[in-house]
Amino acid sequence: MSDKLKQIHDLEKEVARHRDLYYRGVPDLTDPEYDALERRLLQLDPDNAVANSVGAPSTFHSVKHNTPMLSLDKEYDFDSLVAFFKGHALLAQPKLDGCAIDLHYEDGKLVRGATRGRGGLTGSDITNHVKHVANIPLTLPLPFTGNIRGEATLSPSRFETERKAIFALVKQGKAKEADVPKSPRNYGTASFMTGDCTMPAKRGLRFISYWISSEEKEFDRELEKITYLKGLGFDVPECFVLRDDTSEKRFKQIIELVQKMQKDKKREYDLDGVVFKINDIAKQEELGTTAKHPRYAKAFKWESETGATIMRHLEVKIGTTGRMTFTAVCDPVKLSDANCSRFTLHNAEWIKSRKIALGDTLHVTRAGEVIPKVLKVLKHNGRKCTLPTNCPICGSDLEWDSCDLMCRNEKCEGRSLKLLEHFVHVVDIKELGSSILLALHEKGLARKPADLYRLSKGQLSRLVRESGGLVGPTVATKVLRNIENSKEMSMATLLASIGIKGLGKTKGAKLETIYKSDLQTFIDAMSSKEGAKALMRNDGFGYATTAEIATGVQAKKSQIKDLLRVGVKLLKPEKPLSDKLKGSTFVITGSLSCPREDLAKLVKQHGGAVSNSVSSKTSYLLAGTNTGATKTEKAAKCGTTIIDEDEFWHLLK
Repeated sequence: MSDKLKQIHDLEKEVARHRDLYYRGVPDLTDPEYDALERRLLQLDPDNAVANSVGAPSTFHSVKHNTPMLSLDKEYDFDSLVAFFKGHALLAQPKLDGCAIDLHYEDGKLVRGATRGRGGLTGSDITNHVKHVANIPLTLPLPFTGNIRGEATLSPSRFETERKAIFALVKQGKAKEADVPKSPRNYGTASFMTGDCTMPAKRGLRFISYWISSEEKEFDRELEKITYLKGLGFDVPECFVLRDDTSEKRFKQIIELVQKMQKDKKREYDLDGVVFKINDIAKQEELGTTAKHPRYAKAFKWESETGATIMRHLEVKIGTTGRMTFTAVCDPVKLSDANCSRFTLHNAEWIKSRKIALGDTLHVTRAGEVIPKVLKVLKHNGRKCTLPTNCPICGSDLEWDSCDLMCRNEKCEGRSLKLLEHFVHVVDIKELGSSILLALHEKGLARKPADLYRLSKGQLSRLVRESGGLVGPTVATKVLRNIENSKEMSMATLLASIGIKGLGKTKGAKLETIYKSDLQTFIDAMSSKEGAKALMRNDGFGYATTAEIATGVQAKKSQIKDLLRVGVKLLKPEKPLSDKLKGSTFVITGSLSCPREDLAKLVKQHGGAVSNSVSSKTSYLLAGTNTGATKTEKAAKCGTTIIDEDEFWHLLK
């Protein structure tokens, strides 16, 4: 086993161990120390599946979130923050540092509480626990139905009291040093993972709310949501409004104010930055989200200690889609008590526009006390900025794609390894970590996803003998079994797993609905201009996204055929009851005689599609009682037909 392979394997085990301790509330590393460990793994293997997984694993009963609990995109550069939001009215709030929670109410009564969970898609049911958070109302003053989100936090003063009490138990021999909490966030999160549902009350946790969603209530501004939450009886963070012509001075004032709040030990919640959101809800809907974060909000983390260093080498690596990633290797510099010599560079265009070259003096920092990154060039040494023209792995010519340099060679070994890791992560093949995949790749046993399904017990046994302890017989047996069990997958999973730019699980699920799980029909549609134009008539598929998907599908045809050839089977969808609603898109809102989820399912069973917001592509707005004026006004402007429940049932006759 190569030294690099062993390093990756050892770091994977360490990261997994410390992550488990973290989510059990007894971490033995500080946040910066853990993040540094994870960063070392990512430096060796940028697309490592262990390091790139986010959120706590779901325990207890699983809960699927109707709307994903996304994380916020972080920004550390003040100028970039101001430029990003230029011309928009904003709402700013302190960034809470606690345990994210989703509360579901029906007719004003709390019926479920859930954690964010891994990836923000499926969390754990912690209903009994949230009922013991003192300031979470079990009954609201209004018959509200919908979801409310926020963070359960611990005040710094209460956290110190808890720490001192546990330290006293350690001295008495009644507790271990490992039981002493390391941070309010860890301690608070662990309160919801115990069998004792009264633990949140015992530890003094409080819930601060900042997000609300309901089909029965429309909002035009982000600030209206906060005001409404306050009226329902929830504690909310302090808010600051910025006009669309806000000066840089105002941005700085707010940031400085929150920094002062962070230093105040009497504050009621833990915080670690400032969240800026576009205040206009219509603009938020227009910008939308990525699979990870909303495009209309950013979390600003103030710059950590900065320094100057000289760049000696430009390290270039390749990602799943062939995108080049860049690292500046520099003279060591001490930042936030850590010696740093490797710094992240944004992308190829960022390097080119700033004319960064070897020998330049760079202004660097550890963003959030964690990630070493380049802020700007302090001094050019006169050399020419030189970006690679060929792939560092296969030597193919690189091509520009917006801000990035790309390797388009489908046979590139660097791309093939990253694609294998991506496939395993999306399909969720347990026990098959990056280190084992690297060994399989190096031995020539797996060069593309379909090769995984061709692996034999003999080949795995040989890997056991030659891996130097990397893979034991038990793990090898589990790997083979898990690979075999993964053969059945949805069309959405298959499409998301093969590395098409812009096509993740969310888009894959939409495509599965549009094409009724008929993979061949979808592939044929992406082979013609007419098919692409037809797809663009659906919500979420603009020109750029559709073009990326169509190009990617053509490039991945042989890969899809290969997977089907080795036994991958698409799960059969439920047979539609009829095609009476075929080609129609519905938005369902207001109070109705049965749950909206049931009506949405019925629409799909009869060939229709369901969307969350009204647009020019919406066919019908199914409006119950208490429907907000915003949706009906927008439906009128878009020419959308507004129907009541009786008219809906008539469509199905």
